[in-house]
Amino acid sequence: MEFGPLGTMDPLKTRLHRELKERIANGHYPPGIQLPSEAELVEQYGVSRSTVRSALSALEAEGLILRRWGVGTFVCDRQRIANPITQAVDFRELIAASGFTPGVTVGKASIVKADSDNAAALAVPEGSTLLKVEKIFQADADPVIFVVNRIPAWVLGKQVLREAAERPEITEPIYRFLAERCHQQIDHHVATLRAMLVRDCEIPVPGVDPLTPVLTMSSIAYNREERPVFESRSTYPDQRVQLKLIRRQGR
Repeated sequence: MEFGPLGTMDPLKTRLHRELKERIANGHYPPGIQLPSEAELVEQYGVSRSTVRSALSALEAEGLILRRWGVGTFVCDRQRIANPITQAVDFRELIAASGFTPGVTVGKASIVKADSDNAAALAVPEGSTLLKVEKIFQADADPVIFVVNRIPAWVLGKQVLREAAERPEITEPIYRFLAERCHQQIDHHVATLRAMLVRDCEIPVPGVDPLTPVLTMSSIAYNREERPVFESRSTYPDQRVQLKLIRRQGR
């Protein structure tokens, strides 16, 4: 198999990563199986070894494969949802790629005023209008990720702000909503991790002791002009979700 001509918006690494990810998701490469070697993937897909390594690194960051030095690369058992904090990934795609049936419940939406923390995070004046949307993502119908999104009014415009407040489900998937309805392409995120008690979470977490500590992540998404576009605060009370960071030694 060889890929067609390379497009500027569709690099080979991205296409190879997507192809291998789909093969893992559909069972072509089932859990525990060893993937073809780097040399075999180079020959099979007609790409360079660096492209293969980049695609495999992305799969490893997502928790889909495990590379054993001197042994080979294996598909992981899909019992964990590895959230790579080095990448911005739609939560439903993340859950599906880990072998679970994804779902999302979009809860209430409200038009609120930015407090001092919101204003600092989103680089807007205090008291500015924000759209706040609550979401709960499920894996096999179990709630695993609790999310609050805040989007400044300037991103949405008056019409989309009103529509999203009335029908908050249109904000999912968030990246497609921002691109298609708000004409905002996300360039990068800056994320902050911290622990907090369940009782202090913005969305109630049922069935969990209020004094249980949980990991939370506050992520600010920036557009290509380095302007903050939205804030996402996510809480991870389910042990199946793991935040994964790959750190490489400088060369």
